Amino acid sequence: MNYAKSILFTIFLSLVFIIRANAAIIQLPEHFKITNSPFLDKITSIQDLECKVFLSKQNEIIPVDGTIFKMNGQELIKTKEKLYLLISQTGVIYQLEDKVDSSYTFRRIDNTININYNIASNNFVWDKHIYSYGGYGFWKLNGHLRSFNFLDKEWDIVPANNEIISNGHNWFSKNEGRVYVPFQAIVNAGIVGPESIKGTKNYDSYYLDIASKKWIKLGSMHASTKKLVEEASVKAWDEVNCLECANCCKAMTPTFTKKDLKRIAAFLGMTETEMYNKWLKTDEDNGDIVNQKQPCQFLDKKTNFCSIYEVRPDDCATFPHFKRKPFNDFNHIHEQNIQYCPATLKMVNHLKDTIDAGFDW
Repeated sequence: MNYAKSILFTIFLSLVFIIRANAAIIQLPEHFKITNSPFLDKITSIQDLECKVFLSKQNEIIPVDGTIFKMNGQELIKTKEKLYLLISQTGVIYQLEDKVDSSYTFRRIDNTININYNIASNNFVWDKHIYSYGGYGFWKLNGHLRSFNFLDKEWDIVPANNEIISNGHNWFSKNEGRVYVPFQAIVNAGIVGPESIKGTKNYDSYYLDIASKKWIKLGSMHASTKKLVEEASVKAWDEVNCLECANCCKAMTPTFTKKDLKRIAAFLGMTETEMYNKWLKTDEDNGDIVNQKQPCQFLDKKTNFCSIYEVRPDDCATFPHFKRKPFNDFNHIHEQNIQYCPATLKMVNHLKDTIDAGFDW
């Protein structure tokens, strides 16, 4: 009898866990309202503006606290007629339903359930259709084009003449109705070999014509293109003096690894626990060990020198990460750093200038 009770109790706990897990999934509201948002006021006031914005954690709009989507990013896509909010790595879409003065009401328009099949996909709107291209999921990258179906509120696959795979380095041209992929990085962890995880490179360049659903080969990247970033970064550092800036120390925080903690604590004559309790914390969103506040406690505000420069965190030593390979795998980091680091901005501008000047691909 006691054995039967134990079995029943175990089943009961399992059901409670499943119900709670599902409750987390369905906690996303069908409608929600936002008031007093200068950002939304500004972006909706420009009627002809068409854009996509990756929202920072501080400026996220969809209420995700208490749901499994708290760690996901959020994207805003504005057309002349519509404004959409998307939760990255999912098929979740909200549409601006009503605006009264500075009060905005958003309504969820999808019924999708599957998530994490489209990590780092490129979401965009063309010809009043919402598309999603590529992404990582189920241990491999894909080159699929998906379209949101406004009738059944689900995402449909869009068959094409080929599957061209991008590791995040692609862009959508609205005027041309094309998705450009300058080279491929094919990741498939289901195939034996380290190159299957790191990504097998293919330097053939393609674009997808969305109207015809056909991939068209443009050619192959020239070997000299691999030197573009290196040459642009050299020019950037010729123009930037870190000691005149120090924005990375004033407005950002490095991520401290366990090796960093051990090395820095020994340098300071402290235990790792003492150092953590005095200056550091664990980020609730991603579990990283970061500074409690900015500017960094090791920054000399008068000289912009670092008091632990010889043993500084690896994240600081490699900042702004121009030399990380492959470069395009860290586009999201470079995109973030543009806001704070003038060297990153100058490097990107030099890249653009070189390409605009008629670089021989």
